[in-house]
Amino acid sequence: MLSFAYLSVNSLVAVFKAYNHEDYQMVAFVLFLYFGFMSLFWFSRVFHSLPRNEESHKKEFLKIAIWVLTTSLNLGLAIKFAPLIYPIAGVFICIMALASSVCGFYLFFIYRDDQQISDNKIKSSSVSSSVDDMKIKSIVASSPIEMV
Repeated sequence: MLSFAYLSVNSLVAVFKAYNHEDYQMVAFVLFLYFGFMSLFWFSRVFHSLPRNEESHKKEFLKIAIWVLTTSLNLGLAIKFAPLIYPIAGVFICIMALASSVCGFYLFFIYRDDQQISDNKIKSSSVSSSVDDMKIKSIVASSPIEMV
């Protein structure tokens, strides 16, 4: 809660200073960042409150919204501040913003689905062995932590 208050106060001060200097582009940029971060926090909170293994349209919408917000915030910051530093560093910052967007897309939409499918296969597989005419069915753990 304190972090939201800190973000709100700093954003309000930045908007006030930019408005007094008649820098309306900076006012729009700060408001974009503020509402983008607040929306991102809210979407993330709702996403993490949903059941982990549930597939629904709401969860897919939240994934898309989180990815679009993080991409737009990263690229917006990179494009806005890249001209203020050395050209090579500016290019590097833009490349890093694009790389984080591509990695985020992969992790949200490609990797997680493959991982959940393989988790379901591992959890559903079982190994049977006989010890003194008794069959013991053991479930293969899906991670080393579950084996402990």
